[in-house]
Amino acid sequence: MFKLTFGERLKFLREQRGLFQKDIAELLNITVSTVSDYEKDRKNPKQDKLILLAEFYGTSTDYLLYGKEKDIDELDPEGVQILRRATNELSEAKRKQMFQIMKTFLKSDE
Repeated sequence: MFKLTFGERLKFLREQRGLFQKDIAELLNITVSTVSDYEKDRKNPKQDKLILLAEFYGTSTDYLLYGKEKDIDELDPEGVQILRRATNELSEAKRKQMFQIMKTFLKSDE
């Protein structure tokens, strides 16, 4: 399985949001060339910059560094159990309906 490097993940997250390296440089109070070095895996950010990047992108430092988030079971065991039951026990039509309701709730929180 193909896995992105730290720098590739940073670049992906930046480009996904339509940002330029200069935007990230301003956020971190560093030079554009340092951001470029991060994205090309020539340099790693110090801890304070790494935390700021994770917060900015709404992810974890584990994801930025290693490409993995917390195990979903650790996040909300009850929610995972409900989703597993829904996946295994509901008809496809009911499952689609449930996911549509969830999407509606998520959109209302944005």
